[in-house]
Amino acid sequence: MKTVLVSDFTLEDEIAGGSEFVDDTVAKALGLKIVRSRDFKPERGQKLLLSNISTMQQDTIDFIKDNCDYVILEHDYKIHTTRHPWRFEGNFIPKDQRINYDLYKNAKAVFTQTDDHLEIFKLNEVEGNFISLGCSIWSEDELKLINKHRRSKAKKQYAVMQSDNPIKNTTLAEKLCKANKWDYDLIPKMSHHDFLYRLSDYSTLVFLPMARETCCRLLVEARALGLNTITSDNSGAFRSNWYKLSGGELVNFLREQSSNNLEMISKCLNDSPPTS
Repeated sequence: MKTVLVSDFTLEDEIAGGSEFVDDTVAKALGLKIVRSRDFKPERGQKLLLSNISTMQQDTIDFIKDNCDYVILEHDYKIHTTRHPWRFEGNFIPKDQRINYDLYKNAKAVFTQTDDHLEIFKLNEVEGNFISLGCSIWSEDELKLINKHRRSKAKKQYAVMQSDNPIKNTTLAEKLCKANKWDYDLIPKMSHHDFLYRLSDYSTLVFLPMARETCCRLLVEARALGLNTITSDNSGAFRSNWYKLSGGELVNFLREQSSNNLEMISKCLNDSPPTS
């Protein structure tokens, strides 16, 4: 029975974001079919790579943890119904609100996006074979696109991503720009290619997410384009040592790390699980 990658959404969906880019890269590199979590009916003994499963029925999750051979490629936190530990003081979920702990404990391995992502699971006393990827995963095509759009000199100063998602906190980023009299532009939703091209016009990205981002591809890709970033420490990328890299140096790091991470996930799916 061939391994499948289970996720809520794909790049074909309008809601697609960073996790869907990662899933698409992993699926193509490892030859996996992506199936939507809301429609998925697992079979006993089936091999799975679980990504986002917020639309999956709880009885399906319970069946998987007891009857399937699975690895988790984590993008958020399935240990609370909101998937957002940052809503609680110190990111510590009250014990009476914790869910899916056995899902992690029974997994062959759980890959987190960054070390900071992993630390939140440790803080909440989740047992399992957790391994940090160190950073997220980029395809070679994505990295070539970033290199293509890198410019030696920006034409404009401050950019703010326009988003209706309150977690992305566009309002606060705009407020900061106005308070400091920074000349800024809002970059609306557009294709990934067009967004990178537009972002490369600027010297600085202002992004102040409300949520504790597990990595944050927006910040990383801005740095890879050569931009400065004004942000909080509210992301796994910002808290990583490699975040000081930028431009070509960062692209080279992402290429090597992505290759290593794909190899590690592949070995795990083929019955050679690493240990933390």
